[in-house]
Amino acid sequence: MLVLTLNCGSSSAKFQIYDWEGQTVMLAGIVERIAHADTTLQMYVKDKDEYRSRRSCKDHTQAIEWVLEELSRSGIELNEIRTVGHRMLHGGEAFIKSTIIGEQTLKVFESLVSLGPLHMPANIK
Repeated sequence: MLVLTLNCGSSSAKFQIYDWEGQTVMLAGIVERIAHADTTLQMYVKDKDEYRSRRSCKDHTQAIEWVLEELSRSGIELNEIRTVGHRMLHGGEAFIKSTIIGEQTLKVFESLVSLGPLHMPANIK
C-alpha cells in the first residue's frame, strides 16, 4: 500500500510517497513559489537522480495536480495510493490528534483560519 503525505504551506507543497509494506520512502519532493510565474518542483526518487522542473502554478490546486503528474511520470501508479495524509497547521481545540477530513471537519478548519492566515487557506485548499 502506498501512502501520499502532503504538507502545504503558504507558497509551497511538500510531498512524499511511502511504501507501507516495504517501510520505505519511495520519493519525496517540494513545489516552491506557488502563485509565481517560476514555480519550481524538486523531486528525489529512491535510487534515481533528483528531478527539477519549472512552470507557472497559480494556486495549490494546480501544484498538487502537477505533483500527481510527476508521480505518474516517475512510475508511481496513482491507483496504488490508498491513503493520503495532510499536515494541517492548526486544529485549535477542535482537533488534537489525527482525524479524517470530511465536509464537517473542513468547515471547522475554515473557522480556524485566523489562527494561521498565511497557511490555513492553502491547507484547506
